[in-house]
Amino acid sequence: QKVAGGRPLVYVQSWYLNGFGVTRADVDNFRAQVVQAGSPNPYIVAQNFSADSAASDADRFGYDAISSYAAPGSGAYREAPFSALDSTARNFWENSKNTGKKAVPIVMTGWDPRPAWEDTSGSSSAYIADVPPGIYYTTATPQEIATQLKGALDWSAANPGAAGEPNAILIYAWNE
Repeated sequence: QKVAGGRPLVYVQSWYLNGFGVTRADVDNFRAQVVQAGSPNPYIVAQNFSADSAASDADRFGYDAISSYAAPGSGAYREAPFSALDSTARNFWENSKNTGKKAVPIVMTGWDPRPAWEDTSGSSSAYIADVPPGIYYTTATPQEIATQLKGALDWSAANPGAAGEPNAILIYAWNE
């Protein structure tokens, strides 16, 4: 996918980089290698679970915009309706805009990591296995997902300062 005049779109799950000694110079080197290979400067989007953290990562590493891998919300171990997840995603859009950064809104189709919490074999993905059990959501209907997607499209159109440059929406598929 290309954005912003033909620049390749790259998402970086920036929370992973924070413990591995990656620097802005490494990101600049990546950009230079992409350009040297004949592609335009990549449009790099920092993903983190809070808009403020993603914005901090964008400043630290020189990324072009912010988004999230997921915006699952938080809370005690319990089931919540999909409408609560929808609200959490919409809050993430607004929080992203409020950072002053360019933003790629996320559309969530679900969040239910209970299988990873219940896995005792040690084979769970590290990013989930290290998270204590918390909130999970009822399965979304196709209409609920469509409504959230329409909301993201409307939000992007209404916020060209934040969403106009990347002109993208990230849909998180809950199929892990």
